[in-house]
Amino acid sequence: MRAVVRLALAAAAMLAVPAVAVAAAAAEWLPMPAASLEVVPGSPLDLSGLTRPGPAGAQGPVRVAAGGGFLEFAGEPGRPVRFNCSQATFVPPAGGLPDKPTLARLVRQLKLGGYDAVRIHFIDAVLMGGRRADFDYDPVLLDRYFYFLAEAKAAGLYWIVDLQSSWNGARGNIFPHRWVGAHSHAEAFVSAEARAHWRGLVETLHDRVNPYTGATTLADPALAGVNLANENGLDFQRLVMKPERFEATLGPAFARWLAGQYGSEAALRAAWGALPEGESLAAGRISLPGRRETSARSRDFHRFTAELELDLFREQEAHLRGLGYRGPVATYNTNTGLHSDLGRSRMASLDLHEYHTVHSSLEPGGRMEDTSSLDTAAGYIRRLAWGQHAGAPLIVSEIGHPYWNSHRHEFGAVAGAYAALHGWSALCRFSEPLAVGLETPGRSERTRQLMPGQVAIDPVLRASETVIAFLYRRGDVATDGGAPVTVGFRRETAFGAAAQRGVPEPLSLVALLGPVRIRLVEDGASASGDAPEANAAGEPDVILGEAEAGGRTLLEALQTRGALPADVPADLGSGRLVSRTREIRLDRRSRILTVVTPRSIGVAGRAGGRVEAGGAMLDLVEGDGSAFLIGLDGEDLASARRLLLIYATDAINTGARFAGPGRSELVAVGTAPILVRAGVVRVALAGRTGDGGCWRAFALGPDGRRTAPVALTDRQGRTEADIDTARLPTGPSTYFEITRVAGADCAATP
Repeated sequence: MRAVVRLALAAAAMLAVPAVAVAAAAAEWLPMPAASLEVVPGSPLDLSGLTRPGPAGAQGPVRVAAGGGFLEFAGEPGRPVRFNCSQATFVPPAGGLPDKPTLARLVRQLKLGGYDAVRIHFIDAVLMGGRRADFDYDPVLLDRYFYFLAEAKAAGLYWIVDLQSSWNGARGNIFPHRWVGAHSHAEAFVSAEARAHWRGLVETLHDRVNPYTGATTLADPALAGVNLANENGLDFQRLVMKPERFEATLGPAFARWLAGQYGSEAALRAAWGALPEGESLAAGRISLPGRRETSARSRDFHRFTAELELDLFREQEAHLRGLGYRGPVATYNTNTGLHSDLGRSRMASLDLHEYHTVHSSLEPGGRMEDTSSLDTAAGYIRRLAWGQHAGAPLIVSEIGHPYWNSHRHEFGAVAGAYAALHGWSALCRFSEPLAVGLETPGRSERTRQLMPGQVAIDPVLRASETVIAFLYRRGDVATDGGAPVTVGFRRETAFGAAAQRGVPEPLSLVALLGPVRIRLVEDGASASGDAPEANAAGEPDVILGEAEAGGRTLLEALQTRGALPADVPADLGSGRLVSRTREIRLDRRSRILTVVTPRSIGVAGRAGGRVEAGGAMLDLVEGDGSAFLIGLDGEDLASARRLLLIYATDAINTGARFAGPGRSELVAVGTAPILVRAGVVRVALAGRTGDGGCWRAFALGPDGRRTAPVALTDRQGRTEADIDTARLPTGPSTYFEITRVAGADCAATP
């Protein structure tokens, strides 16, 4: 959501930025060849075979499995379900909600891209643009939206729906556009009118019969899960709202709550100490604590907001159940700290958002950390992993490593591998992942140039999408089925100094070794009358605030308990982190990640990174990047006869310019065409004894068509190629097909 907001508000300003010379040597950057971005069926990039046949819902509705921990189809109990998810964000800067033929093309391309779910995001804002009355949805756009849902369902794509994305909801008379801050998500916690509006939105849009399916969205088995409201947790609202507005929204309710808790100002002073001048409990004038404050005031405020969040969740969930919906429900999907964890601890399913980095603005002076996620030991992945509560499946409905960060080539390897390792139920990258209808007159220039929160035309992130489809959706990286390492926390810990923090290092690094969980630990009934957490079982391995252990000591303790194998070759202190399955290896100091599975191998990070297994080798010879070699014919890599090589480096707009260290500050956005940084990757394949055949290789366009042959060399019993993307006759490419041909065809010119 954060990226949508920034893109929408800054669209006009972006297009006015003058082009400035690229701050790099011209020889390093080559224009991406003009080509269709729509995948050709039957090509090596046709990933439709990775998804389920038949319409979405054919196996019955999606539900949380008995006992919790994963999603399943009602018709296939006990079998975990995993969704490779695309955003469906039809906001104006992304081109809006297109006509039906274009929507049908989009659905076909989603299927070919290996997706089996779409996340419906900000549809309330799209349908209410320019409308005067509440719930008066644009009839043309509403018809297109219902058509899109039906087409997606028929193609086997499930829906993950934000019931309310926009802080303005479906209120009318919001001008000049739907992104003005006329309302806020925080209002729902203290306003009966705001809660009633949410119910009206649910009933008039999501409980409305779709004429193309004959069912409401809530009643349709294609619905895989709902989020009550997007990024609505109070910790996050405090971060994004102006302080005076947040104070005006929550302050009076906080004063009333304090009056109920303490009964008198004397009792409040006894707990807090003297009140500042001008504050009065009787008059209802009590200031909120500072965001980083640790005091009796802040502890009470956290108790107050925890109660608000739990009450709102229960009320809204009950309303959905009353409408007949029985599927997964989640909310409060930001801020993976202990205070936010407290509110999520009662949910049977979870939805979380995380990014390696985000941009502050698309205008000159906008900032973004130009850091590697490997330097942080995949910090955003660890925050997500430690946000999963014991017994609750995790849907990640936003995740990203956006442009203009120069290390985003790491994203597919990092997100795809660790999401599969942890067995997360859905993985939705933030953006519009496919470029369909770019030729339509009137489409914004923004759809033709690289922007944060966009995958469609970014060759680097598009390559990451393909990697994720294999590592996560096909399941090349094995899910660790062992017992997760569980960390407990007590209610009072979430109200104290750790309220804004999650699991600390070095303990959090264990998330890169295998599955982890967090859980609220309570003895008997809590102060709010809740029973102990229903889905959690057994004792946690560590309780925060009651056990301190670090580095090797912690690793050894977990091995002693059986939570980790005794021979795991991982050292938390050195930064060499190996998954319990031994398929993922992250070396934080060398900034290299390798993935080795029976059907694929890959390496991401610095130049010189290398991986070898299954009779194949990849070497990042020149330039940082990411390279994966994947078997396409269902066989192990050692016996596969058709391979896909994915090689990504970096890309920027023509005329893009940055200041500060790396690309930390934006000077000019730039324009099309997109420039790709040249690089060299070495691939080597072992010969196949006795088959008499040979290897052939071809560069591919983004649509999957062959564009040029790639020269291969036989050397010492194996076939090699040093692929220099600057020397390809048809321009740089991120995809290559390598195929084994029969001996009779080896003499023919490819």
